[in-house]
Amino acid sequence: MVDDHIEMWKSHWNSKRDMTDPLEINGYCMNGKSIQHEIYTEAILFPVIQQLGVRPGDKVLEVGCGTGMFLSEIEKITPEVYGVDISVEMLKKYSGKARLHVCAAHEVPFSPKTMDRILMYSVAHCFESFEYFKKVIETLLYILKDEGFLFIGDIPMDIPTRNSKYLIYSKKDIMTFLEFKGFPFELRAQNEKKRLLNERYDIFVWKNIARR
Repeated sequence: MVDDHIEMWKSHWNSKRDMTDPLEINGYCMNGKSIQHEIYTEAILFPVIQQLGVRPGDKVLEVGCGTGMFLSEIEKITPEVYGVDISVEMLKKYSGKARLHVCAAHEVPFSPKTMDRILMYSVAHCFESFEYFKKVIETLLYILKDEGFLFIGDIPMDIPTRNSKYLIYSKKDIMTFLEFKGFPFELRAQNEKKRLLNERYDIFVWKNIARR
């Protein structure tokens, strides 16, 4: 079932190979039209980069990097940048210096405790189930350094929906899972400009014992 679900999304993203507007490709739209680049920058790009807190020399991974809109900003700060995505066609649209891998979120090809920062933004709603979400988070925490920081962004929670292709999460389930893992975390509502586009949440997880 998980493999079939991944293949479905892979086909979805690969089908966008002929699109040229990165915002349209990534689904940043309102009323069927791509949002303005200025809105994207102010509501999404800059807030995410700021909160990720990348430092020069950090080793950074983006999961579900797509066309590399975040990667392009991160590599201005540190040369040690990696991106993974299930879609070859999306990765072909990236022209930066980050090192890329084609794989699903639970298959990231990195050793334990190698990443200082991990970003997974606007990806989790495409997962097949909450069980798969937990598997991915456990995998990412495994490759995160002890002083590292995991940013899971743009998660829809507790929204009434019908026949949605997206996975809607329960705040209670997520908090119970993260509390069980034992690492300090924060669940935050997104900034006001982003919430005008849609109401989603961000999760921050630290492996620094001092923050517990």
